[in-house]
Amino acid sequence: DFSRMAQYDVPAVVDYVLRQTRARSVAWVGHSQGTAQMFAALSENYGNVRSKLSVFVALAPVAYTAHITSALMIAMSEIELPHLLQLLGERDFMPNTAIYSAH
Repeated sequence: DFSRMAQYDVPAVVDYVLRQTRARSVAWVGHSQGTAQMFAALSENYGNVRSKLSVFVALAPVAYTAHITSALMIAMSEIELPHLLQLLGERDFMPNTAIYSAH
């Protein structure tokens, strides 16, 4: 279950990477279940994981948005992908779309 993965697996993985690389911190890029594990680990700070991360990137996070009251978050959860791509630019490194050129 997620609580055990957060309590045991996440700190073990982070500590292993730190030992192997001799780095001071680690970047965690999680996808789906990997985000849920890290969110749970961070919420309880298992293995002092908060102090060991430089960044946490949550790709396709597992989330439930029914009780969100923020207008911005509601708008973001309801935007459709084609419209988002139109706003941000599809497959462009430096897109020339209205959202980027408005200063």
